[in-house]
Amino acid sequence: MVDQEKKDVLLKFAGFRVNESGKGWYYPDGSFSMETRPDLLHSLDAQAKWIDPKLDNWSLSTYDTHVTAIVHCGTSMGTADAPKDRPAEAKAEAILSLIGEQEPQ
Repeated sequence: MVDQEKKDVLLKFAGFRVNESGKGWYYPDGSFSMETRPDLLHSLDAQAKWIDPKLDNWSLSTYDTHVTAIVHCGTSMGTADAPKDRPAEAKAEAILSLIGEQEPQ
């Protein structure tokens, strides 16, 4: 799955909806925007605002060369690793794993 597909899956998980024309997005609160969407793949701040309310809990553990993310939602758990300098990607991949949208590695 390429980055744009991952971003789209994360946006939909957070409650965003695509406009029928394929241009623009409806935010979870119902407002509409043609502007840049939140980057839920690369930003912990965006994840905190839009995804964290849907999770029961999550954690990041940093090691010498990588970071491991663990996310929990209901009885499901997702985990993923990423290079140490990309914690948001580790968390995003763990969320994708949780919702079953991660490609097999």
